[in-house]
Formats: sequence, C-alpha cells, structure tokens
Amino acid sequence: MNGIAGAVDSAANGAALVGVEPSSALASFSGGTEGAEQPQEQVPARPVEEQRWQVCSRLPVQLVVTIPLPPLSLKELVELREGQVMLSSWLSRDDVPLLAEEVFLANVSFEPAGSYLGVRISGFQRKSAGAAEMVQLYGKTRGVLAEGDTDADHTLNDIRLPASLCFGSKTMLLHQIMDLTAGDAIVLERAVHAPVNILVGRRIVAFGELISVRGYYGVKLTKLAEPARRLRESQAQF
Repeated sequence: MNGIAGAVDSAANGAALVGVEPSSALASFSGGTEGAEQPQEQVPARPVEEQRWQVCSRLPVQLVVTIPLPPLSLKELVELREGQVMLSSWLSRDDVPLLAEEVFLANVSFEPAGSYLGVRISGFQRKSAGAAEMVQLYGKTRGVLAEGDTDADHTLNDIRLPASLCFGSKTMLLHQIMDLTAGDAIVLERAVHAPVNILVGRRIVAFGELISVRGYYGVKLTKLAEPARRLRESQAQF
C-alpha cells in the first residue's frame, strides 16, 4: 500500500516540477479517462412564448383592400339591381386602407403588377378621416343598430347594414405580414380588369365596375351575387 501511495506522490510531484497539472499526471498513471462517462452539455429549452410564436407565425391571415360604402337598409338591399351606381365618400386620389382581417394595418396606393392589381404600402399611420371611419365601421362599434337603440324603435326596413367596396385581397402568413415595411409592394389576388366586390357585412352581394364620380370612388353594379338574388326573388313572391 505504501508503495502505491509513494508512486502516486512521486507522479504528482514530478508533474508539478515540469508544469503539468497533477490531475493529468494521475490520469496518465491510472490509465487515462477513456471510457469514462463525460458530462452531457445541457441544451437550454426554448421559452414557451418562443414556441408559441413559431406556431402562430405560420398562421394564414387575409389582407383586404377595402373602403366603406353608405350603409344599406333591407329595402335597399332587396332593390339592388344591375346597372345601379353606388358612390362612396372616398376621394379617388387618396390612399386606401389595408386591413388584416378586420384590423387596420396600413395605407396603400394602387399600382399595376403585370395583369394583376398591386398595392404599395405608403405608411402605417392613418392619414385621413376615411381610414378612421373604416376602423369605426369594422371595429367594436360595428352593428346594425346605433348604441341605445332598441328593436322597438325600428322597423326591419330601418335597420342599416354596413356595406363596403372590396378592391382585392391577399392571403399571407403572419410572420410575412410582421416583416412588411413602408414601400413594400403586395400583389393582390385579383386581375386588373376583374370586377370589384360589394359586401354587406362579410357577405358578397354584388359585383361591379370601378368608376370615379366627381373625384370619388364609385361602383356600377354588373351582377348580383347569389345571396342578394335569392333575397330579391323571395321578396317578389309576397
């Protein structure tokens, strides 16, 4: 036993004299550390928020370029006809709002993208009262009756339904939308000369030709969509 202890002490002392760590000398004396279990490097776990973002960032979101039209009563909705002109209060020289689903995202200007309609982001701040009107129309205050009104105060024909003119839309992933900056261009899923959509709420009720009347955006109806057509036919039966 004393012989082994003496040999270990000699190895340690000798290693210290030549500038070698005693632990290295002991490892050499004992046959090295080959085969010994090495400590595993711990890989830090990703935060839960980061994992959730990785999932959410790939969700599809619909971008819509749209402006409000005067609200329609049920009577006006039933009486929609081909050739009718609907006029907005939005100047055709102004930028128009780009919505992400129903949330205001940016102001955009139109530009052709080959045979498709494109828009270019001009800014992420509302620049006109029209955009504020859009936020009010599609925000929490959206409804068919004004605050404080009751059904008893109105007949069905007095109820006003929110209407809008949709220039086009584009579906993008959430992380792509988050990367958008002023000056970026977006190609909409609509041909340049294709009809625009007229919506009441979220439902398409008609298609039309985009026109300008005294400097304001307007639309001339060219075809009634199936819901409006069915509503009109059912009204004619009474």
